Order: sequence, then C-alpha cells, then structure tokens
Amino acid sequence: PTPEAINTEELSILIVNATTKAGYAGKIKALLVEAKITEVTATNAKGEYELGTDYLLAKEENPQLQELLETATSLTFEYSNEVAIEDPAEKYDAVIVLAD
Repeated sequence: PTPEAINTEELSILIVNATTKAGYAGKIKALLVEAKITEVTATNAKGEYELGTDYLLAKEENPQLQELLETATSLTFEYSNEVAIEDPAEKYDAVIVLAD
C-alpha cells in the first residue's frame, strides 16, 4: 500500500530556535510557508539541546513528513519523540528544533 499524501494545508508545525542566531526560526518558518505549510509558529526553544544537530520532534516517526520538511528547509533532522517539552498541549503535528 502506498502511504497517503500529506496535506500541507492541514499540517501544524512549531519551530523552536535553540541557537543564538537571532531570527533563525523566522527564516525557516518562511521556507515552510513557501512550501504551502500555512500553520507554522516560530519561537525560542524551552528545552536544552546538544548544538550541532537539528531535531524533528513528534509522537510517532513519520518518514514522509520528515522528508517533506527536510526538502522544504534544506535541513537534515534527527527524529525524537521527546515532544512534550516544546509542545506540552500537543497542539502541533511536529516540532522542528533548530540546534545547528
């Protein structure tokens, strides 16, 4: 069975900046909006992350979603299910942590 295509208009993504680069999350948000992902929020990270790696946080691993986000942002993400720190209310489909 072929996986169902992801509807970018129904996606909700949180981008958190764990670096010292001012405005970095906003720049990545603009790339996602260009890729037709309309519900994107950019803010600073609440958690502590090892610098040098960008993370994709979600309850379940979704290779299709990861590929979509990596293509849109030209970044590479390491998957983690530790999403509760950044999205305790489970408002988002995934959280991008910018730590590189």
